[in-house]
Amino acid sequence: MLRKWSVLAAMMAPMAALTVGLAWADDDASPLHKMMETVNKKNNEISKGVRSPVNFKKAQADVVKAAKELSKLGKEFRDDKTSVAKSKEPGATQEKWVALMDDFVKVSDKLAEVSEKEGQAQAKEAHTAVKKSCSECHKVFRVDE
Repeated sequence: MLRKWSVLAAMMAPMAALTVGLAWADDDASPLHKMMETVNKKNNEISKGVRSPVNFKKAQADVVKAAKELSKLGKEFRDDKTSVAKSKEPGATQEKWVALMDDFVKVSDKLAEVSEKEGQAQAKEAHTAVKKSCSECHKVFRVDE
């Protein structure tokens, strides 16, 4: 009898692992997930670029470019509905998503403008506003499983 259960358990374990693996793979392949990875990458580039006046002088053009790409991504995903569908928070509405994405685009555009025309301190301050925008959105829409 123990042998039957052992065989059953041995057959079910790989099936369960495959099912869980496919679910994770599906989430990792979503356009929103890829967008968030790109946002994270661009935010890291900007963080390194605005870290000090010396870094900013070297990376100013890269900071401007990354900020413009963040704005472009925000505009591209403004009407995305997957985050709203996945969120379990009561305030997670499409209107809230659009408002948060509009704010993200606005502060990203401001970062690009400030980085192009002003100094490191102002760019660093503008990047703080971008990161705050990200945090505000993640409070409502980030899906932690």
